Amino acid sequence: MIEAIDAFILAAEHNSFSIAAKKQGKSQSAVSQLIHNLEIDLGYELFTRKGRFISLNDNGHALLKQARLVKAQYSRFVQHAEQ
Repeated sequence: MIEAIDAFILAAEHNSFSIAAKKQGKSQSAVSQLIHNLEIDLGYELFTRKGRFISLNDNGHALLKQARLVKAQYSRFVQHAEQ
């Protein structure tokens, strides 16, 4: 799930699944699938898709801040676990 959240954040920041994929070291199709599965879990789309172009929709904008908080909390969790 954290991979999907990270993919969502990166895609939102760059308006690109391809750039998000490069930053995660994954294929574009893998990132698209992560985000698609996240959208299925949530029950709604996070991006407006127009051909090869994406942009956050209202749902995506509403969740981006929370996604960043979850990612930060997860990082703290991992740091604590490694101590």
